[in-house]
Amino acid sequence: MKRLDLPLLLLVLAAFLAPILGGQLLVETQPVAPGGLLAALSGGELATTPHALVALLVLAAATVGALKRRVLQVPNVTISALVLGLLGLLIASVGVSRFRFASQGVLLEWLTYGIGFFAVVAMAGRRRGPEAIIAATAAGGALAAMRALSEYAATRSPMFAGWNNPNALAGMLLAGYFCCLGLSLSLKERAILPIFGAVLTGFAVVLTQSKGGLLILVGVSVVFLVLALAWTRERGPVLARVGATFGILVLLVAGLQFSQPAAGSAEGSASSAPLGRVAAAGETQAQSFTFRKLLYRTSLDIVKDNPVGTGVGTFYYYSAQPGHVTGTVLGHNTTLQLAAEASPLAAAAFLALAGLLGYHLMRGARRMDSGINALRLGALCALLAIGAHSVIESSFSYFGLGLTAFLLAGAGLLLASDSVAPEHIPGSVRAMAAACCVLTAVGLSANAFLEVGRSGVAYAMATQDAAGVKSGLASMEWLGGGDPQYWMFQARVASSPEERLSALRRAAQLSPQPRVLRQIARVQQDLENSGEAVQALTEALRWDPNNLLALRQMMDLESGQGSQEAAAEVARRLIAVEGKTYFTVRSIAEVIPTETYAARLLLASTAKSAAETKELLAPALDGYQRYATITAPQVARFVASGAEGFAGETPDSVRQRLTEAQQVADLLEKAGQSVTDARAQFRAAEEELGKAEAALRG
Repeated sequence: MKRLDLPLLLLVLAAFLAPILGGQLLVETQPVAPGGLLAALSGGELATTPHALVALLVLAAATVGALKRRVLQVPNVTISALVLGLLGLLIASVGVSRFRFASQGVLLEWLTYGIGFFAVVAMAGRRRGPEAIIAATAAGGALAAMRALSEYAATRSPMFAGWNNPNALAGMLLAGYFCCLGLSLSLKERAILPIFGAVLTGFAVVLTQSKGGLLILVGVSVVFLVLALAWTRERGPVLARVGATFGILVLLVAGLQFSQPAAGSAEGSASSAPLGRVAAAGETQAQSFTFRKLLYRTSLDIVKDNPVGTGVGTFYYYSAQPGHVTGTVLGHNTTLQLAAEASPLAAAAFLALAGLLGYHLMRGARRMDSGINALRLGALCALLAIGAHSVIESSFSYFGLGLTAFLLAGAGLLLASDSVAPEHIPGSVRAMAAACCVLTAVGLSANAFLEVGRSGVAYAMATQDAAGVKSGLASMEWLGGGDPQYWMFQARVASSPEERLSALRRAAQLSPQPRVLRQIARVQQDLENSGEAVQALTEALRWDPNNLLALRQMMDLESGQGSQEAAAEVARRLIAVEGKTYFTVRSIAEVIPTETYAARLLLASTAKSAAETKELLAPALDGYQRYATITAPQVARFVASGAEGFAGETPDSVRQRLTEAQQVADLLEKAGQSVTDARAQFRAAEEELGKAEAALRG
């Protein structure tokens, strides 16, 4: 068999690694020990760096091909125009972004998607190359599935396999599953390996317990079978192979389901069963379907307020502004998120591209070879699964899924009828394309360098290694000026409040997030600049009008300054948030917010009657009880495992809230209400936390 040339080999390697290294989102910098960099690439602590490694393969292939070949295959003119138009709109969105650093990082990944698409079309050929791309995606998905299944065997809980969350992993596994199915039909005599891969990836999709993933698996499998039967005259092998794959998958799931201990027994629970979360769908509806609905409303409100977009990669920073939800990283719908970040025109280009690709991948199938049709069907259904997944998740925000989709789109076009054509490309155009690839590679490499530096500094801070912090920040200095996290680190090591304030102001200029502005307010308060502190908190509330932490901070500031009337006004504003979906439908169900209960406590301190005290504090007592029985134990479990806390909650913050809870109980008891059960819950929560800390020390 003829060996693959270098550009195609690099693209195949990228397609294989995308499911393995492409699943992370960098939300917070994670500490990485100097010797743990290699493990962190696939462990989830790093995001930009593993993405850059995969992207560099794509960019190197495109650069070599552009410089060495004069005749290149190019896609249909309309498809090319839509891809370039979409990328152009994303580039333009960076110009309106208030969060340039975040936008530039996400833009570089989208540029890699587009370059990968054109590189596959230009250099993969008409049969062997597309087959290799599809096979590499199938193999990468199968390897991710094996990792996921090993995690499930160890924990009997939803797995991650290096991805940010099980739902995103399900989307990637679905793409691998349908690539495996396509290969199983295209290979006449060696179908056992892709069938095995399909069973692995399909089984792993089920065990992610993603309800959307399971529905897509079943629905797109039906589409696959119908098209496979329509596109071939050899229907016996199709029915046998697809039926065998799905039959084995059903038997595996049924066998594992029935092998689990019964829910409520000493050995097991409903949540430990492979379909436990799916069976409990009614219990989680408010946390999934309702929350997504609110996110879709949020996206539309952002579009209404920012018709030209907010900048690619900036949904998180604007998501709390409409007031429907707390700050959320992704919009859980690719099209709506594109509309919010890069304008409705970008969303329209994305949808038009998807529709046109679907049309070309289905056109003229009956006239083509059954082996090519099988491969094309694998690519088509993988893309259909990713597309369906992107309706309920921001699939293209995950580098592995986005790159896989564009690589498979290129491979599918090469297998389709009259969708690409060879063209003589002028040297100047090829040079410009190569330059674009090089610039994208430089940008990704710089971001990866900064990410490794940030992770090293975070590790040095966690281990109190002052020399390591100093050397780490010094190594980042030449690139870190535009990175808000660099200035946040500088603020943490500043030797005076004035230096800290200067660093925080620089971070806020680059990324005016509420958490940065709240830190500025704290420093201003330390410097006894109460007016400037209130101003910083007011700016934070402009980005997130219901921000409970900022409102609590402002209430405490006004109260500490003796402005009781102003503090009471902020307290009433806090309590008003309780009636909003922002408060009632949370992104993390286990975190019970308590800031509004502290506001009730402040107002109750000046209550004029027992009835008024009960009216104010009865909801607060109930809320603190839920905190003690839901959030505090979760923090204790994470502390016992060696973590600092859970979702921003630490042992110190738990104790502070339990102290406030006891104050609420004291006032209610004076007002004549029995609080015996509540006090017992508060004591139990504190004892559990103490045991967790003792176990960690011992």
